[in-house]
Amino acid sequence: MERDNLVGKLEGGRASAEATNAESRLDELAVVELFSIFEGAVRELVAEQVRSEAAGLTHPVLKAAARGAIDAAERRSFADILKSYSQGGHADLAEEVRQVRRYRNWLSHGRRGADLGKIEPATAYRRLRKFLELVSPPPPETATP
Repeated sequence: MERDNLVGKLEGGRASAEATNAESRLDELAVVELFSIFEGAVRELVAEQVRSEAAGLTHPVLKAAARGAIDAAERRSFADILKSYSQGGHADLAEEVRQVRRYRNWLSHGRRGADLGKIEPATAYRRLRKFLELVSPPPPETATP
């Protein structure tokens, strides 16, 4: 490394600090990306589940409510989806996801306000995966011969 024109001129402590800073930034970017992908997947799953449930509705008020629920799942605040699952008996898991969401928002909006404390990508992944498993329909049962 000493022969490299750029790296060879860096002091050991500074190089280590720069590497640590870069690693921290990559971790933050990973959380932002994970949550973005997760949010899109949850929105799609919930909207499709509501569409499926709504297919058999005949009352105009219920049909309109279902259209509103689909619109909410696809376009409105993701916090509303989390609130629904909180009220549906999954408050602890919804809060864990809410924490990741707040952290992602804090990162994405320039770290304004109080420091929220770091959420490691592996922690975010576990929380989001668990929620996604809750939202995902169970696999179809296969008949045994």
